Amino acid sequence: MKKISLLLVFLFFTTFTFAQFNVTDYDDVPILDGDIRAFNSTVESNATLYFWINNESQTDDIFVRIKLESITNGDGSSYQFCFATLCIFDVQEGETYPVSGGPVTIPAGGTNAEFDKFFNENEGDGTNYPMDFVWKFFQVDADDNEIGESITFTYRFDPNLSVSDYENNLGVSLLNTISSDFLNIESLNSLDFEILSLNGQLINNGQLDSGLNKIATSNLNSGLYFIRFSEGSNTTTLKFVVK
Repeated sequence: MKKISLLLVFLFFTTFTFAQFNVTDYDDVPILDGDIRAFNSTVESNATLYFWINNESQTDDIFVRIKLESITNGDGSSYQFCFATLCIFDVQEGETYPVSGGPVTIPAGGTNAEFDKFFNENEGDGTNYPMDFVWKFFQVDADDNEIGESITFTYRFDPNLSVSDYENNLGVSLLNTISSDFLNIESLNSLDFEILSLNGQLINNGQLDSGLNKIATSNLNSGLYFIRFSEGSNTTTLKFVVK
């Protein structure tokens, strides 16, 4: 009995230590591990990605850092990055932020500060694109050691993307965003899809054919969901509601 009690205590503190988080943009679309957010503009109103880091624990604070894992076809100049009290205009590959002052505390059930963002205003050399910035959100413990699962995504600038590519780089659309039985989807290509809950949990996955498709939603509880479409490294995430 004593061994069982000790095991329960261990599991409790392990759960506490690895309290998790999710990241969304200001449209409440999740920024998921492996996502690519593509922009064809360096105009702030069009190319700024504001983000929320949401602490999923209702009882415990968590500590979060963000690392710029890599830059492709750029040097990090003229890139605005704001996180908590930090706001800089040049970023450095391999750097972990905040650089000083410790990680950012996300209160229980809360988020980071408003207007935290990523924004590239460097147009590049006119030849080598896409310009990719790979960012990693991760949690640390009280000793600043990384714990739990991280979320890594790519902020991409490519002026050669068409307007339609910028809005939806896979040529896929939801014909109904409110569903009780089926989602009706039109796609220009064969794509993989994943249906995700509000906190990013995988609910269903499969493959679409080019043309019209139906995906059953009658087995889902009422609420907001996300469907992520992918073709190779390109992804698009859309929202829908189940009545």
